Amino acid sequence: MSLWQNKSASTQKNGEDIPTIVDDVQDEQFASHLAALSSLLTQYNTMLDRKSPLFEALACWKYYWETGDEQQCELFLHHAHQLLPYEVCIGNDAGGWPVSVPHPIFHITGSWLSALIQGASLLVLMRAYLLTRKEHFLQVAERVVRTFEYDILDGGVSAPIGGDGVCFEEVAVYPAAHILGGFLCGLSALHDYVILTGNCHIEQLVQRAHTTLHRLYNEFDTGYWTRANLLQYDLASMEQHILQEKLLHCFAACVECKECAMRAERWAGYISHPLSRLRVTLMNRWMHVQRALLMCVRTMLFPHPIRTHGFRVGIPITAFPLSGGMRTIITDVAHVMQKDWQIEYVTNIVGSHTGEYVIYRFGTPWTHPWQFPAIWLYCLAGGKKLLSLLHHDAGYQLLLPQDGVFSSAFTALVGKLAGVRVVAMDHGNLTWLENEVFRAERLRQPAKKSWLRPRQWLAHLQFTFYWFSLRLLASISARYVDHFLIPGVDGDEETDACTRLSIESSRITRYAPMIELSYYPVLDDNEKAQKRKQYGIAPDAIIIAQVCRLAPEKGIEVALEAFDYMFADLTPDHKARVQVILGGDGPLRQYLETQVHKRGLSQSVAFWGDLSRQKVIDLLSLSDISLYSSLRGVGMPLSILEAMASSCAVVATPEPLANVTMLADERGIIVAAGNALQTGMALTRLVSDLDLCQRMGQAARNYVAQYNNPVQLSRTLARVTGWSSLDDRRC
Repeated sequence: MSLWQNKSASTQKNGEDIPTIVDDVQDEQFASHLAALSSLLTQYNTMLDRKSPLFEALACWKYYWETGDEQQCELFLHHAHQLLPYEVCIGNDAGGWPVSVPHPIFHITGSWLSALIQGASLLVLMRAYLLTRKEHFLQVAERVVRTFEYDILDGGVSAPIGGDGVCFEEVAVYPAAHILGGFLCGLSALHDYVILTGNCHIEQLVQRAHTTLHRLYNEFDTGYWTRANLLQYDLASMEQHILQEKLLHCFAACVECKECAMRAERWAGYISHPLSRLRVTLMNRWMHVQRALLMCVRTMLFPHPIRTHGFRVGIPITAFPLSGGMRTIITDVAHVMQKDWQIEYVTNIVGSHTGEYVIYRFGTPWTHPWQFPAIWLYCLAGGKKLLSLLHHDAGYQLLLPQDGVFSSAFTALVGKLAGVRVVAMDHGNLTWLENEVFRAERLRQPAKKSWLRPRQWLAHLQFTFYWFSLRLLASISARYVDHFLIPGVDGDEETDACTRLSIESSRITRYAPMIELSYYPVLDDNEKAQKRKQYGIAPDAIIIAQVCRLAPEKGIEVALEAFDYMFADLTPDHKARVQVILGGDGPLRQYLETQVHKRGLSQSVAFWGDLSRQKVIDLLSLSDISLYSSLRGVGMPLSILEAMASSCAVVATPEPLANVTMLADERGIIVAAGNALQTGMALTRLVSDLDLCQRMGQAARNYVAQYNNPVQLSRTLARVTGWSSLDDRRC
């Protein structure tokens, strides 16, 4: 039943049917909701005019609801009319009532929206429309609803959580706090709007938010009390807890949700349980002591104030600048944020071509994160260097470590001491802990060495301690990192790793790496023929490219076997035209060259060795098909995205899971990891149908243009690092 639903007959007013509420005075659910809503809004008394039309309208309606006094109904309509001129246009079709003063808790630089105020205003507008049937109330309500559809960056109050989740923010700035009271008020108001209008699109939005609420219950619920928000993770005050319980109880009855009702009953039980209340008191006092001690430490360690000019970002990374996927991603981040960020790098190994970067080095070649006990020396040296930089007024306002385990561990601890936000960009390290393929590879390494048995035993012992170190460091990161920024899609290995480490979903943002399409040209037939001529390749050749490190986990041996199946199925004409090019180097290079010779593929398979980025782009631009045969993988492989951007038809394994999403809808072909026969059949299909290759390549490039562009990356970074510029969205 809707909170605003009337069960009584209509009365006449100005010739129109107007619902009355005389029979609804006993509706305790709505009375509880209205009381909780009014109590929540009182916290904004110091930020908003207490005599504002919104507050006055709610007060009049509350009195009218309780007494049925028609004079209060008239006053309610008067204040509802007064509310309309204060609406602010946001974008082309949205409107609302921004708050223009700073929030006492969250850092805000301009005006901001609130799902609480938007929801309360929406309830007033809908009730005014029901009483008068005047369209202008409904029209304004429709514009208010738009703010619930829009992301905060677009002038709305919605923040994404996970792949399809959404939360309505009481304080609509980034990083989002996910305050439960504002979320429930906004959700209840939208539900009533759906009851009134039957809008199917908004109904779907309500369902998404409702599902998200269920997923967030365990983050709000500590087992003995509730949290007020998911950014600071403070326990709710007694008043906040009671209001949250009342709002949830009302919403549960409104949508007839048993899970919400059970959770509301559980929270109500916390209030009456003496041990829960005692535990809350003790925890609050302990948190107060912790903060006092932390402030003393900060005063001693960081006496210099943080610089105010520019937004300074420190990026701890294992090695920089060196070639590889991590370097590419960091370069893209620096590119899209160059106008807003001043970036400095803190690294263990400094590569060449450092002129354009500000880089601080720590440790020695022995302090690396790839073995025990060096991994602990790496963390100690890195933590010491970062502390020194902050102590001497580096003024970082954000720390962006480039793995979720070792660099994140020391960065998170230093960031917690200094009061600096830490966002970890993990590139697959978190998955090492449970990845049996990776573990087996590391265990086989000593056997390949010509070491004496005692040395091999020592290596196995080192690896045992190394595995324990990884788990301990990952647990430190999981506890103290503020937010995790991870490439890929929900449900992949990274999701499982975060679940095992108890990293809450509200602290995880999945993102798509950026691909600058202008770097990946699509050549016409003449241009492609000229490019191939430069590399000594026939103009009518059918080129299959595979660019990767020549290592066991890349599945190159499977690829060679697949080539055997492919050549066996091709017609003589197609077989003569096929040219396979393997780009990259690694420990299997010599072995693979021997295997190519033994299989009689020397005329068709060429090794181009380690390639510069420009040569990779050249290779992909003159290729028809790209092969990805990895047996394990995480995130979103840049090699696949680059091939898609170059309009290549891609054959890939589902390792990682993001490959399935990227190549869905005829954008490529997914084959089982390690299945040479299936891979060979897919290659045969593409080689025999070049029109299909072109269609797949064009669809793949369009996908990259839509989801892997600089705008999407910059928006993701704004969400996790900070944004509060609603003024920029006003028309």
